[in-house]
Amino acid sequence: MGMKGWSYGGFKLNNVAVPVENRLGGDGLGFHVFNDHFNYWRVLMGIICVGAAEKALDQAVEYSKHRTAFGGPIGRFQSVMHKISHNATLLESARLLSYKALDLIDKGQSSSKESAMAKWFATTTAYQAIDDAIQIHGARGYVREYGLEQRLRDVRGLMIADGSTDTLKSLIGREIMGKDIYDAMLGRPLKTPKELVSKQLT
Repeated sequence: MGMKGWSYGGFKLNNVAVPVENRLGGDGLGFHVFNDHFNYWRVLMGIICVGAAEKALDQAVEYSKHRTAFGGPIGRFQSVMHKISHNATLLESARLLSYKALDLIDKGQSSSKESAMAKWFATTTAYQAIDDAIQIHGARGYVREYGLEQRLRDVRGLMIADGSTDTLKSLIGREIMGKDIYDAMLGRPLKTPKELVSKQLT
């Protein structure tokens, strides 16, 4: 459907022994290594989507300057101008949020929350921006000539990869609300107030 330039594949390992010196991380740290990978790629996916959406927005700006209707360019209509200004602001916000997450990663600091925020906000913002760019182009935005439909399909795929929007919202909620509340959401036994206070005091 989308991401036609990416190759997909897989492989199987049967009865493969990995020497201990080739292990990533120490005992019990496999999840942390795996999570670091996700944090990095989530931000990169967000940045990719921002770039695709900015290209679509640039196309919409140029089109709205030159496409005329009712005696002038369609860009003079508030309905068009507001779509452009709204999406330009949100895309800049998504870019800055992604940069913040990358800065934390560069510094070796915890970035799970910020990486999840960056991917969620950037991918959903980009999707809406491209959809609005198609709307500004009218029927021409729906044809392949302008490449807008391809960008929409590509971004839609990245909204799913390495953590869907709902998964990311739950992850962000865990970081903000704490693991005990997150566990309760998953149906795990909720600690009593006495246990929670005892945990906070230790």
